[in-house]
Amino acid sequence: MPSFDALKELLQGRNTAIINTFINKNPGVLDEIDQNGISGLMYIGYHQLPEVLAVAVDIKKEFTIYEAAAMGLLHRVITKVNSQPALLNTPAKDGFLPLTLACFFGQYPVVKYLLKKGAKVNIPANNPSKVMPLHSAVAKNDYAICELLLKNGADVNATQMKGVTALQSAAHQGNLELVQLLVTNGAEIDMETTEGKTALSFAEEDGHETVADFLKNAFPLPGFGMITLNNLEAEYEAGVLINDKAISLDLNFEATTIPRENLSLVKKILNNLPDYQRQTRAAIVEDAKDEDGITREYLEFHIEELLENELQELLGHISSQRKRRKKVFKLLQLNRIGFYPEAEQNYAVFDYTIGDELTDYLLVVVMNQNDKVKFITMES
Repeated sequence: MPSFDALKELLQGRNTAIINTFINKNPGVLDEIDQNGISGLMYIGYHQLPEVLAVAVDIKKEFTIYEAAAMGLLHRVITKVNSQPALLNTPAKDGFLPLTLACFFGQYPVVKYLLKKGAKVNIPANNPSKVMPLHSAVAKNDYAICELLLKNGADVNATQMKGVTALQSAAHQGNLELVQLLVTNGAEIDMETTEGKTALSFAEEDGHETVADFLKNAFPLPGFGMITLNNLEAEYEAGVLINDKAISLDLNFEATTIPRENLSLVKKILNNLPDYQRQTRAAIVEDAKDEDGITREYLEFHIEELLENELQELLGHISSQRKRRKKVFKLLQLNRIGFYPEAEQNYAVFDYTIGDELTDYLLVVVMNQNDKVKFITMES
């Protein structure tokens, strides 16, 4: 393919006037395919010569869905998808998918359309790069497309060739805004490439001090958002739904700084709240079997202290003390989780109550830094 070889040679020189003259004289080169499955048009696109690309797009008559997606020709993409829906998630001969190409070339309207029509956001390229759409968008520093992909389920921690993540790529480029977006959406700061590099090491090696400082001190927590480890406030408040019930959360500090590892259990608990609710509930159930247990004391205290009309409404005509306890026990609901990351023994507390309208006393399950229930107590 002499014309394609000539095009490649000219692109190396990057003289737009000469290249434009060549493709005007040899328009067929735009349709030629090299041994890697790349067309002349796409080869121009990858060389990032917009003046040449504009001329090439104007000259070319027919476009594959891959070329149309890369060039931002939405009307042609729509026509292709309508006639062949399977193309949405079919890679080109070079292994790249329409969505990945649209992301790499910054074609936001095309990306939005492809996602709407069912393009899968987490398919890697069918070639050694293993690039996914998010990796492509990050490579081009395209915040808007990255945000769109994340909203549509892009795996923020997916890896491409050599185990590189989107966050590591953004850190390598020194793009603080993108780094913050990715971390806020769950990017793991400490993930390593196959060569053992982290996002922080990329930032430090490339001299991106503001990115490195952010990565050292950023700690995203579900519900709470971004916690800055070297500039802590005394208390943070949040809320979450567990099985459709609102649970209040608070995070408490005494110092203004804290090591990252001290918050690791907080993150683990927040990521697995239903499991921890079951664990603490099981501890209460076990404690209730003990005649001298705090749970038994809590239940009987309230049966004794309830006003007669409240007792009648709550328990009806139940006279058995065991059945009364059982009835009141069913009312116990988790309503707050408090975190104290500087404490070893009272690291997290799970507050249960039979209802604010009935009592201001709490049954408190205390968890230590070893992720174990330490004890149960009753508090006002």
